[in-house]
Amino acid sequence: TWCSKYLICSRSSRSQFGGKNQSDALVCFPTVGTSRSGHKMTNLNIQSSTLVSKSSKTKKRLVIAFFSLSNCFIATCVSLPAPFYPFEASQKGATPGSFGFVLGVFELTVFICNPIFAKVLTKIEPTFIFSSGLFLTGITTIAFGFLDLIDNVHLFIGMSILLRVLQGVGESAFTLADFSISTCLYPESASTVFSIMETSWSLGIIIGPTLGGSLYGIGGFAAPFAAVGINLVVFAAISVWLTCADINFSVNPENNTKGVWYLLKIGKIRAAVLSIVLTTFSFGYLDAILGLHLSEYGLGPTLVGIVFIATGFWYGLSTLFWGFLIIKYFTNYYGLLIGIVLQTIGYMFFGPNLINNFQSSLAVDILMQCIIGIGMGGVLISAFNVEEQIALESGFCPGIYTYSIITAIWASSFSLGYFLGPTTMGLILDHTNITTTNYVMMFLFLSVVIYLIIFIHKEKIAFKISAEKLLKKDIPASIQNNYGTLSEPNRTQNSDEDKK
Repeated sequence: TWCSKYLICSRSSRSQFGGKNQSDALVCFPTVGTSRSGHKMTNLNIQSSTLVSKSSKTKKRLVIAFFSLSNCFIATCVSLPAPFYPFEASQKGATPGSFGFVLGVFELTVFICNPIFAKVLTKIEPTFIFSSGLFLTGITTIAFGFLDLIDNVHLFIGMSILLRVLQGVGESAFTLADFSISTCLYPESASTVFSIMETSWSLGIIIGPTLGGSLYGIGGFAAPFAAVGINLVVFAAISVWLTCADINFSVNPENNTKGVWYLLKIGKIRAAVLSIVLTTFSFGYLDAILGLHLSEYGLGPTLVGIVFIATGFWYGLSTLFWGFLIIKYFTNYYGLLIGIVLQTIGYMFFGPNLINNFQSSLAVDILMQCIIGIGMGGVLISAFNVEEQIALESGFCPGIYTYSIITAIWASSFSLGYFLGPTTMGLILDHTNITTTNYVMMFLFLSVVIYLIIFIHKEKIAFKISAEKLLKKDIPASIQNNYGTLSEPNRTQNSDEDKK
């Protein structure tokens, strides 16, 4: 009873969240493991801090469905060149390091732009940013298809980098607006909405390589980019009509004093960020080397594209179950740990290495990709839940500003790893082979496994100590002294500690 009354408080004497003035409600988000006096009570004006939507439930669901489909097409655009671009670039004389940077610079741009758009979302209509991001990504994707006409390798790589940077700006604007608007439409089900968007994204990651490889085999270099780019431009036009009139945003100015850097100072957030960065580092690494590795088996572009879907398919499928498993059976931190362990196992047997006597097998490689994909789902879903939970416990109020900050941290971490993966591992691959790069991946994952085990152990100890202090501080000494006996507390002569 004494715990519950401190979790949700009300200034109204009539009923909880009752009375004529709804804005009098006082909502407290206590930090786990701290004393009552330690947390900041934040005044949450229900009318001004949440998304106010005039649309019906049907219109909301239509918007979410459209956002999901847009996510799928954007992800298709991201993964589209993976099966054939390295081959095309190497034919023009480019090195793995250079075309690895082309694939990775997209995510570097997203990493840089995310914090900027997180600030812009509170000043410019999010729906405008959403539509503009779709349009810019579509136009630059169409333009990318004409790069095959360039014969000079330096100009080819330079123009590839320029167009991927512009694609990254568009994707960053789209992603921040997409996740922020979606979670604000259903703030009570933010994790569920996020899982839906991630499933759509992973579906695009699956479709991208398959579609890219197939259209490349049928119509050449320009065909995949033209098909996806035109669809994105059409979607941008539809989004203007669908979202322009029925979604209203208002921002609680009390929230604006805290931002990305405030949350990054918290250890739990840093653990989630590290897990995301390593997971997407792995994703980017596979994008850069998988096409070249699979060519050793004599597979054509279409078959390479089909094999590419293994990681994305199991990542997308697993996101539907990870949320349920985390809620039902274990905490988000164990979700992070299990996901990292699964990816570690995947890299132990992927490609030629000491464990399989340097004899790689296509069937084993595909199986390991599936395991890596399942691990990715656990990490990315758990990390978002951790960031949302810690943000609310730190005094952030639910609303467009809070969810833009959470999305910015998650998406920036995702993009940083996706950039570093193909870039750094591509440079290593210039001087070594896939066996060495796999050893590097195993070492990185084992290091993070050890870090998370130590982190979770320390958090459990800290929580236990804080809980004991909280109990000793809040239970009167007269009750503590008679705890476990049949004696009643002394109600007439209170000690100095009780009075205090």
